[in-house]
Amino acid sequence: TQSTWGGFSLSAKRKKMATKAFDVIIYGATGFTGELVAEYFAQNIPQSSTTWAVAARSTAKLQQLVAKLSATKPELNNLTCLVAHTGDTSSLDRMCQQARVLINCVGPYRFHGEPVVRACLNAGTDYVDVTGEPQYIRTLFANYADEAKEKNVLIVPCCGVDSIPADLGVYVAKKHLTPDTPATINAYIDLPNGLSKGSWHGVSNGTWTTLVNGLASSHSASGAGKREGKQPTPSASSSSAPAKSTYRTPKGQEVNRKPHYEKTIGKWVLPLAVADPLIVKLTHDLTAKAGVSLRYGHFLQCNNFFSFLRMSVAFVFLFLATRFSFFTSLLLKAKGDGYGPSKEERQLDRTELMVRGKDDAGKQVAVSFSGIEVYELTAVLVAQCALAALKDRKRLPRQSGVLTPAAAFGDVLVDRLEQAGVAYHAVQL
Repeated sequence: TQSTWGGFSLSAKRKKMATKAFDVIIYGATGFTGELVAEYFAQNIPQSSTTWAVAARSTAKLQQLVAKLSATKPELNNLTCLVAHTGDTSSLDRMCQQARVLINCVGPYRFHGEPVVRACLNAGTDYVDVTGEPQYIRTLFANYADEAKEKNVLIVPCCGVDSIPADLGVYVAKKHLTPDTPATINAYIDLPNGLSKGSWHGVSNGTWTTLVNGLASSHSASGAGKREGKQPTPSASSSSAPAKSTYRTPKGQEVNRKPHYEKTIGKWVLPLAVADPLIVKLTHDLTAKAGVSLRYGHFLQCNNFFSFLRMSVAFVFLFLATRFSFFTSLLLKAKGDGYGPSKEERQLDRTELMVRGKDDAGKQVAVSFSGIEVYELTAVLVAQCALAALKDRKRLPRQSGVLTPAAAFGDVLVDRLEQAGVAYHAVQL
């Protein structure tokens, strides 16, 4: 029978967890990103060390996936396939009851995420995903933080390119600044190919759909937020956000969140309205000493002024077009019905990150991060988050609640990524 875990002691929960059939289940494994996660497990995570299975809504597609994986790894010919659908709660319950950790690759998450989270909470299963949707993130923190902590379950969204590079980059930067001191930290994303043809084709249908729907929903959400005057409470492990500070920012330390020429890096930059600033803020609220402020800016850097203009026009067009349902529907059809970019197209879509920080005591640091192409990087990131929850639970800074990647995994994830070939490099300035 299904249990909600409420009446079990911690030791009883752990005993129950140990009896689950699989260490990790990859849900949405037949989708574009999910298949890359499954391929990463197939190439790097032997079943002898970590038992894992794949799940999706189509048996036929799961069989095709197993055939593809077993072509290079014959031992995966008998890989377990589970059928589950976000519209069928009983199938989600059956799936989650068999996993110690679930990797959720089914989006858009604001449409399909919550039923999976509820099933994980009911089953006592840790949860990680690769969302980049601010509205969904706020929903998780507002609605599930207390329950996750009560049931000793980790719920960690944004474990892909959104938003680990920036979240851990700021986390590493703060370790090189003066402790418990207000600071200004800016992250600069570099897309070497800008708005090239390769970059357009390097975006999967799922990513494009999430982006367009996210922009469209942000217009209505911002209006609703102003009317209601409410903000989500990042109350996972900390139970409340730090108290507001009356500290005044030193002159010259303010964040310029407008398009501008940034002298410190010698580039034109554009502010990015993505999930990363929200995740960085939540991490700070969950981990910082009360009253210590963080001023954060998140930008796309452009290689020249012409690229800056092209990017500006594209962003303004998308922002304005998604205010209207007619144009939103046209944008959703722009990618056609294809599956996702080829490996050759993805290789043109690489991302680099520079984080620069300065605290109010005058200490400065620069942290760099260079990854492989973004979809393969997402597979590495979310896989290592799942393995951290599975194998390093006792070493984690926080072991339950709705958390950000840096707040949940901290140094454990930094070390894991370095071992996986994805490293941060910090330089004191």
